[in-house]
Amino acid sequence: MERKLNRYLPLDEACRQNGLHELCRHELGFLRDRFLVQFEDLADRMLPDPALIKNKVARLTERKADVEDALNDPFLVS
Repeated sequence: MERKLNRYLPLDEACRQNGLHELCRHELGFLRDRFLVQFEDLADRMLPDPALIKNKVARLTERKADVEDALNDPFLVS
């Protein structure tokens, strides 16, 4: 993309390029968000006040897996 536009692209701008495949845009967005989460975690060491961060990154939350009991499943019992 940078060669096509003949200039360097910031990661945020690269994530929003329409010329990239959608999967590539999602991968770049994930990479960008992971970088930002790490920076937010270390903000107290780099900034005088971590409250200076105006836009927080949306963090991933773990989903609880539904425990299924195959032995007592009414659809599988015959």
